Amino acid sequence: MDGEEREPSLSAIELFFNNTLRKIRNSVDDLEEIEKNREKWKDIFEELVELPINNSVYTYVIISKKKAKINPNSIRDIRQNPLETVENYNKRFYQALKESEIEMDRNLIGMITSSEPMPKGLEKYMTAELFYIYKQGLQEKIKIRFPLIQPRNMCLENAMNQALNIEMENVRLQDCIQRSNFKPKHYVYQFNMKDSLNVKKNNDAEQCFNCKSKGHLKHNCKKTFKQMRIL
Repeated sequence: MDGEEREPSLSAIELFFNNTLRKIRNSVDDLEEIEKNREKWKDIFEELVELPINNSVYTYVIISKKKAKINPNSIRDIRQNPLETVENYNKRFYQALKESEIEMDRNLIGMITSSEPMPKGLEKYMTAELFYIYKQGLQEKIKIRFPLIQPRNMCLENAMNQALNIEMENVRLQDCIQRSNFKPKHYVYQFNMKDSLNVKKNNDAEQCFNCKSKGHLKHNCKKTFKQMRIL
């Protein structure tokens, strides 16, 4: 394999071992002693790889394996699940940003500072891109309620705060709708003219105790008490 095709970690290991072998050969003149102590040097190299202290092999091999190298384009594939809250989605998105090893400036994300600031043109582009990537992964009911005209300080932190506020408003609206559905209904008595006519027709069965005539009651009687005495 050529030097260009190899990984940087393999080339660093080769350089490290070649430098150590040169130091051994320069320190020891006899080749017979080197061959006798070959197994000894082999054990030393294995210990350096397994338990290094301030060693380049450790930095290039062990740490690189521990780091989850994710492609920055994989952030675009993150979507909020239907039963997932915005807080959990924010944690997943923020963790993916750390793993993707993007240079996170305070003006870019609004949370972390970096020693090497980005140029102004690329900084504005990255802030807008992260803002819209985060917005794209949200649910539709939250995404629709985002304001169309965004402020100048458009960053990832601002988008996360807006999503949390929109989620709280949606929960309040759902609570109000549920309460309105469970309210007691006030029934109104509807007066029908047909029922009143039927009552008038059936008044023949009623008898007045004042004049002792049928068709009305005592409190509806037109004759006075004096007239009844004369009769």
